[in-house]
Amino acid sequence: MSFTTCTVSDGPLTNPDGSPATGSIVFSLTKPIRNGENLVGTTPVVTQINGSWSQELTCIDDDGTTPTDAGYTYQLLLDGADAVDGFFKLHTTSAPECEFDSLSGS
Repeated sequence: MSFTTCTVSDGPLTNPDGSPATGSIVFSLTKPIRNGENLVGTTPVVTQINGSWSQELTCIDDDGTTPTDAGYTYQLLLDGADAVDGFFKLHTTSAPECEFDSLSGS
């Protein structure tokens, strides 16, 4: 079986002066996930931000996917702002597209 993917997006993101926010967001699986012969590792995925962003990520809960307790960490790095770290789980019910702010840690 293969993995379901979801395009996660956010924006518009703006600076206090109204200009588009720039920077990057880094996603990493907390542990590798496997489904049959398919494996997705923990290599960080870096996405550039220029007022908005979107990134295709692998869902963690397709039938047969192990381990069942994996999730994503992220680090939001907007230019001129403090880094924001977080965690979420990307479920197949979010596919094929979802807004970043709709994701949670459960």
